[in-house]
Amino acid sequence: MNRLDGFVKRGGGLQAVTSQPIFEGIPAALRKITPWFQNRGFEFIRSWAWFRPVDSLAVFDAWMDRVMDVGDQLVPFDAIPVRAAGNLLTELHAALEHARKSSL
Repeated sequence: MNRLDGFVKRGGGLQAVTSQPIFEGIPAALRKITPWFQNRGFEFIRSWAWFRPVDSLAVFDAWMDRVMDVGDQLVPFDAIPVRAAGNLLTELHAALEHARKSSL
């Protein structure tokens, strides 16, 4: 949802300038967030973290104040999507197995 607007030279370095659209809505209820992620193949791990093992995509900080209900859809913003690899991927798979066992 973020858009790259350009780059700025500052302090001897290069900084990215981004923007994101404004959505009018209310923070989404947990009863809506959970099926929204599950319908997209994600599984809840813990601490507002979701993981989709089929493509190693994790979404962190996807809590109620960071997912807006805009009427006919949910819009996550300021959540942190990560395509996991290496040690992070190993840890996410371990956390997912733990979450699956805990929910039995």
